[in-house]
Parts: sequence; C-alpha cells; structure tokens
Amino acid sequence: MKKIIVILLAGMLSAGVFAADNAPKEKAAPAAAQNVKPTEYDRVVAERAKQQAKEEAEKKERMYSNICCYLPNRLLDLLDIVSIDLKSGIYFGAGFQITKAFGLGGQIGYNAGLYKDINRQYGIVFESGYQAQVGFLTTEDVCLFNPIGNVQTYWEHGNNFPDPKDKLYDRYTGARDYWAVEVYLYALVGAKVSFHPIEFADFFAGFICNDELKKDDLKLKIY
Repeated sequence: MKKIIVILLAGMLSAGVFAADNAPKEKAAPAAAQNVKPTEYDRVVAERAKQQAKEEAEKKERMYSNICCYLPNRLLDLLDIVSIDLKSGIYFGAGFQITKAFGLGGQIGYNAGLYKDINRQYGIVFESGYQAQVGFLTTEDVCLFNPIGNVQTYWEHGNNFPDPKDKLYDRYTGARDYWAVEVYLYALVGAKVSFHPIEFADFFAGFICNDELKKDDLKLKIY
C-alpha cells in the first residue's frame, strides 16, 4: 500500500513539473514597441519648458544689460537734452519756437553746418530754403541734403499748422523734434540751440530703467 502511495505521489509531482515546463510564457515585447511615441500633452509640456527657459535667459540678459550699460546710457540721455547746430553760409535769420506749433521769426538762404539733433543725429549737412512763423501760422520750404555722418535728409514744406503725426517727427526714428524749444540767430554764421523736453523726461525715466520708455538705450547682447 505504501508503495502504491509513493508511486502516485511521484507521478503527480512529475506531472506538475511537466506542466510548469510546458506552460505558455509571455514573449518580450519587441524593442520597437517599447519606444512610446510622445503624446500631444508631452509636446505642449516640452514647448512650454523651452519657452520658460528662453524667457528666463532674456530676463537675465536685460538685468546684465541694465547694470553694464547704466552709466553710458545716462550720459547719452544727458547729452540728448540739448542740441546745438553751428551753421555758415549765405544764411540769415532770427527767432524762436516753443514746439513746432508756435513761434516767431524766420530764416532764409543756403548753409553748411555741424549738426546735432533728435535721435542722436551727428554730422555735417547742407541746408537750403526758407522758413517763417508768426504765432501758430507757418510757411516753410527747407531741404537738408548731402549729409556726412548719421544725419537724416528731408524736405519740409507747407503752410499753416504742422502735423505732429508726420513721420518726420516720429519719437524714435524722426529727423525733427516737434516738441523742441528752439532759439536761433544767423548772419552768415550762426547757431541754433534746442531744448528737448521729451529727452529731459527720458533722462529721468532712465533712473528706473523703464524698458517701455527707454527704447533708445544701449543694449548688451549676452545670449
């Protein structure tokens, strides 16, 4: 009886081992199947991280630029407040302007001169024509030409009230300052002195590093 039990146990054990060895096994997934393609969410997250890194780099660049260029920019802003033109030629005139809209005086002739004006124009330029103003009434036909340096050329002509929206008076790219206060006197030789109220305000805006107002500041490129 014992032998029969032993034989049965041995048979059952052998059958279990055989079944375990022949059980179906899970096959490893191919390598290609393991490379899961990024979802739309993953792409959005990656793009957002890239944008944040760019903004952080730009923020650091602005900070370093404000520090390194602070003193040079304040000096340039100070020089922007007043302009002086020195002229010589067959040219006569005298007068003043309180902005381009109001003044008293006139000038006529042809001259060549050393020129410094709004938006950091420096150089030598030739000028011809005439200009007369009584109060708010103006008539003029003035041309600047053959510049040496970064002086902008223009032809300004018309009567009555000048338009401050004209591109000639653009705050950052224009050749003339519509809001300047000017005094001039010419008799073969002469000069014009201009005070720029907007540049005066711009000088003080520089102390708080206001990027929106300070579009004319020097910038330091790091990245």
